[in-house]
Amino acid sequence: MGIDEYWSLVERSRVHASDLDGRAEWLVTELARGATDEIVAFRLCHAEVKKAADTWPMWGAAYLVNEGWCSDDVFWYFQSWLIGLGREAYERVTVDPDALVDVPEIQRLASDDDQAEPPEWEILDYVADDAYERATGEKDGLWRVLEERGIDLPVNPAPDDDGVDEGQAQRARSLPRLSQAFPPADTTEGALSMEDVLDRHLAKVGMTRERFLADLPGDDGPSADPAHEPAAAEGHRSPRST
Repeated sequence: MGIDEYWSLVERSRVHASDLDGRAEWLVTELARGATDEIVAFRLCHAEVKKAADTWPMWGAAYLVNEGWCSDDVFWYFQSWLIGLGREAYERVTVDPDALVDVPEIQRLASDDDQAEPPEWEILDYVADDAYERATGEKDGLWRVLEERGIDLPVNPAPDDDGVDEGQAQRARSLPRLSQAFPPADTTEGALSMEDVLDRHLAKVGMTRERFLADLPGDDGPSADPAHEPAAAEGHRSPRST
């Protein structure tokens, strides 16, 4: 499988399902029908494609779209969501993040459309893992194969240093069209507090503040997530376990 085949699968998933969860399930089923080498190749293509979105200007765009709340995880899964927009849109906005304002899904978010899905597609990162397990019955089999091949894939944003000493908010101000659609919280009348920004973000992803705070690392370490375990080492995710 090459990049063209990867994109073909991602775009075909839009034909077979109307929401992101359904699209991910279709991808898992489709990949599990084929050879395991193709599942591994899909995972490698996903990592390669994602590199184009892992930039500081795009982080500024994600900051705006997520109303001033864009942690590492939020940005990482925003990148996968961008892939879900399709190849043409993805390649256009990774060159010019301000062009996101022309994307229909972004326009729905800007209009506070209740039917708009949150701009993240976390599960896309685990499609290959699930397909490999379904095809072989081996839990964490994909990670075993990658480890045997000496492949260590990134699981967190790591934009290249472009020599510009600016944070997310400053980057966002360099995107005039997107800033107009999603005014930065600290420039609007009656600017939102960080608590307000957090609450609005949590509402979009269907999480309460209590759940969010409970999941934060404490003295005994992070709470267990039944779906996705935290990384075993800095910058890399361990295989999932239940």
